[in-house]
Amino acid sequence: MAYGALVTVQLLFATLPVAGKLGLEGLHPTVFVAIRVALGTGCLFALERLVHASPIPSSGDLARLALFAVFGVVLNQGLFMWGLDFTTAVNATLFMTVIPVFTYAIAVGFGYEVLGAKRLGGIVLALVGVLVLLDPRRFTMGDVGNLLILANTFSYALYLVISRPILSRVPPLTAISWIFLFGGLMLVPIAWVQAGAGAFVVDARSAWILAYVVLGPTATVYALNLWALKRVASSTVAAFIYLQPIAGVFFAWWILGEAVVGRTFVAAALVFCGVALVTLGREPAVAAEVEEGGEAQGASV
Repeated sequence: MAYGALVTVQLLFATLPVAGKLGLEGLHPTVFVAIRVALGTGCLFALERLVHASPIPSSGDLARLALFAVFGVVLNQGLFMWGLDFTTAVNATLFMTVIPVFTYAIAVGFGYEVLGAKRLGGIVLALVGVLVLLDPRRFTMGDVGNLLILANTFSYALYLVISRPILSRVPPLTAISWIFLFGGLMLVPIAWVQAGAGAFVVDARSAWILAYVVLGPTATVYALNLWALKRVASSTVAAFIYLQPIAGVFFAWWILGEAVVGRTFVAAALVFCGVALVTLGREPAVAAEVEEGGEAQGASV
């Protein structure tokens, strides 16, 4: 049952870029994100009440959670949807896999980790894979989207590193609920200014897509991850993350009809090898960070 839940988590999360592409056909990117975060906030707080019912964090921690919302929700999800509007779901899926690489590199920059030769090689391999996918010899609007997705992954990795200390005081589900709330309070006015009040009126098709994104790759992903973490080792939960890009590329090809060219396979192989070098053989503290990030990933990305 636990393994089935973990597979379901990755399959749901893998559909996010595809659902996003379909949703963008009828919604402004920032409006899509604002509505998703607003509805997701309600779902996450309801889940938090059932699981933890934790007290309201201190005023200092609330201020920190508001700051984390800038990187973990506003920039993270905003850049993702704006990038997805220009690039393909296949590229978005592959770029998302470099989050552990960026997380480790940022942790080294903050002095939380020591740079080792194997992990440095992993960073280089992953970046080479990114360059292969970007193909700097030519530059199109699709590459603008690719760069926005890369900025999205960097923002989320930064969020993982800077938010880690607060998780010793605030349970992860409580923290992500408040982060979503603060993110929604920032995103709704931004979307209102960018697209106007009329953009929040959605048709039936867009409403179904939004409902799926909120209930599937957001609330259900988080609930199943929490359930699975109580039944299997956290390292096992983290290992299942590697199913997501494979499923994501398949869904983009099957549902959207996106082409998967030879360069995509080469880039994917390089990125996967780089991520493996960075994450395998990590210290327990690093393992905890990656697994906490994986737990929140379905709700935040």
